[in-house]
Amino acid sequence: GVLLYLQGAGLIWRALAYLAVWHFVRQKYGWVALYRARNQDPGGWHRLLDSLTIYLCTLYPLLYWHCHLPRNFWWFLPQDFAALGFDLSAWVAPLYWMCLALYLVRALLAYLGRCGRPSPGKDMVVLTTWACWYLGIVVLNSDYAFTVTNVLIHGVPYMALVYYYRGSAERRPSPPWWVFLVTLWALAYCEELLWDRAIWHERAWLFGAPWGLEGWHSLLVPLLATPQITHYVLDGFIWKRRQAPRLFSGGSIVAASADADDPARA
Repeated sequence: GVLLYLQGAGLIWRALAYLAVWHFVRQKYGWVALYRARNQDPGGWHRLLDSLTIYLCTLYPLLYWHCHLPRNFWWFLPQDFAALGFDLSAWVAPLYWMCLALYLVRALLAYLGRCGRPSPGKDMVVLTTWACWYLGIVVLNSDYAFTVTNVLIHGVPYMALVYYYRGSAERRPSPPWWVFLVTLWALAYCEELLWDRAIWHERAWLFGAPWGLEGWHSLLVPLLATPQITHYVLDGFIWKRRQAPRLFSGGSIVAASADADDPARA
């Protein structure tokens, strides 16, 4: 991180932006894989349709974003995304809508008892991902509509998963839920305080007067970004590791990996 920053502050933020995007995309696929494993969904074209649909729900809006820069907002900072010189998203759009339509038809048939078993959890992941990414980025072009909703549907399931995992798979008593949440909020506030007073200097009313540490930014920015970089790497890889920690689900154990949606291996 220090080496990237020394090449230019914009370079580390571009690297962080694309690493963040990658981990968001992988998380969505990870949730679908977990629901496939729990529901014992068939492989073959069913698995291919699930994979294409959830990936396109994130990648198509991102491609549209890159093809129509500048937009009303950026991922982290202005110019962190690289603009594409041609509208590749127009070529991908037919595949995007076709996969969504096929997924919807198959889901409706499943609820009617004509095409496998319904999977409300998986369908909710696909629906919320489509609504957040397509409406927030493409239709509304709104930082608030995309970022706030994306943080909620990304972070809240993690909090629930960590809290549940500690109390079941690790066989350790979990703290009361309010202690768990207060601890997370306290840590988040402390982290944001460091960012604001050392780097951004935007909310003195909330975090206090800024510190004059401009000469140390090449060290402070990578240091403060280390927790989120760690999260990006763990989140991006954890879903496809067969030896990843196992999650208790519906009375049976299923592996928390992208390969866990093969019932034989699960």
